[in-house]
Amino acid sequence: MRLAQAGAVMINWTALASELMGDWTRPNAAEVGEIYQQHSNWAGL
Repeated sequence: MRLAQAGAVMINWTALASELMGDWTRPNAAEVGEIYQQHSNWAGL
């Protein structure tokens, strides 16, 4: 949790998920992207 260690406060699940994801080269990136699209306000942008 790099941001939290720097003093940032996570405000929603997308911020936490982004921190846990790290980067989009992980093998499960497509599945995480689908979850974002299904459950976020900015899906499809």
